[in-house]
Amino acid sequence: QYSPDEIENNLYLMVQPFVWVMGEELQKTGGSAVIARDVRRVPPGAIDPTVKNLQWGDFVRGMLEARDRGANYPILTDGDGNLTEGSGFNVCIIKDGVLRTPKRGVLEGVTRKTVLEVAKVHGVECHVEDVPVSAAYNCDELLFVTTAGGVMPITKLDGAPVGGGEVGPISRTIWKAYWEAHYDPMHSFAINY
Repeated sequence: QYSPDEIENNLYLMVQPFVWVMGEELQKTGGSAVIARDVRRVPPGAIDPTVKNLQWGDFVRGMLEARDRGANYPILTDGDGNLTEGSGFNVCIIKDGVLRTPKRGVLEGVTRKTVLEVAKVHGVECHVEDVPVSAAYNCDELLFVTTAGGVMPITKLDGAPVGGGEVGPISRTIWKAYWEAHYDPMHSFAINY
């Protein structure tokens, strides 16, 4: 038996080919999601969500529920009526031209930060705040954002169309601006394998 102060820290790295959470073709038409009913996000007091970790028990359960309900992706809640995040992605909702993304119970993703920056450059007002579940059901546009997919529009939530049921204009603007920034030599560089 070891006590925590006797354990030696180690660093483990995993390298794997890029995996798209949502493929480029589906991004053009939008994916489908559900608000998970059977599982909620592990509370921040149990596991700090701002630290990237491989504890995915809640996400895996959410993914299984989404598949059982005929959708591609889950959105987990905090158990107090607010959205948190999905299985490896941050959630952004757009209503009346304003983008909102949850502030608690989430990994503060680099892609989310980039999306907020490019949205602001294009005149989109952005807020990082508590986002009630009801806001997802009443939004005009819904986006998931992650390094392994970029900007991923969602056009169906719990079997019903989001907004007009098509990728919305702000989503398209953010998608285009994100990829332009992604390939801008000022922000990234190619790696020759």
